[in-house]
Amino acid sequence: MADKQTKKKEATTVTVPLVWVGLEEAPVRFVNQTMSTIHGDSFFVSLGTLLPPPILGTAEEQRRQAENLSSVPVQTVARFGLTHEGMKDLVNILTENLTTYEARLAKKKSGSQ
Repeated sequence: MADKQTKKKEATTVTVPLVWVGLEEAPVRFVNQTMSTIHGDSFFVSLGTLLPPPILGTAEEQRRQAENLSSVPVQTVARFGLTHEGMKDLVNILTENLTTYEARLAKKKSGSQ
């Protein structure tokens, strides 16, 4: 009995460079608050800015003003959704950037001592 062999076509991989369009024109906004939620198979990441409310006066006046706050608003700057793979990519990119930054900071500190 002869074995039947099936020929499989080899997949061809083509690499095409990505070009970020409009990156330089996009506004850069400061954020100091982050939030991530999961819904089904998607991750939703929200970025925002919290501006502390002005609390003035004596220590007692400041305490009363703070006690009277029911909440402090966070202005939403951006909100986006990611797949599981997209979230892993984002976490990896941010981790690599943070590691590079901390290595530079440590090098700078050790060079100044």
